[in-house]
Amino acid sequence: MFNTHSRWDRHLPYDPTEAESLEVGVIFRKGQAHPKWFVWKGRRYAVKATTFRWQDKRGTEKLHLFSVTDGINLYQIHFNPSLMHWRLEKICPA
Repeated sequence: MFNTHSRWDRHLPYDPTEAESLEVGVIFRKGQAHPKWFVWKGRRYAVKATTFRWQDKRGTEKLHLFSVTDGINLYQIHFNPSLMHWRLEKICPA
């Protein structure tokens, strides 16, 4: 059974050349980032929930990854603090 609170992306391929830039609205609470919306391809998506969060290291870069949902799809987004940018990595359609 599909669990939205698990690492649903674990078996999906990741191609860093396909990761797309995002604008993200974030609230910081108790030392954690909480994405509230993002703009992708000119459209704004409201984040209804963050279903999972983790950190990963790719080469020398430490990334903060989030699995978020707009109530329809799941999106994997990441923040790279050294470059100060957000990217969309994967989408899991409902």
